Amino acid sequence: MYSNFNYPVFAYYTNLRVQRLWERGPALYDALNRLPGDGILIAYKASDVTPGLRQDWLDSNSHFRRLREFPSLVVYEYCTKSGAGFDRGVTSGDGQPRFCAIPNRR
Repeated sequence: MYSNFNYPVFAYYTNLRVQRLWERGPALYDALNRLPGDGILIAYKASDVTPGLRQDWLDSNSHFRRLREFPSLVVYEYCTKSGAGFDRGVTSGDGQPRFCAIPNRR
């Protein structure tokens, strides 16, 4: 799991290994283009507390697939191989196509 905000909370409640994204501004988008492995990205929307990630950029990047939207954030699945999982016909428990492997728990 990747996050640039509230990462300790996600680690605690999901029991997933969370990698904090320390970069800011253009460097953050460079880092998003080369994450080290498949996983989940927590993308906060812009607010008074956090600058947020541009959802238009994430939605147009073939490494990311929007999974679920909440009022303050959007959950994306990240796959190191651009769009790789759609061709495999793999489905999640709800029958929806899986983009790539969900990361291992700690």
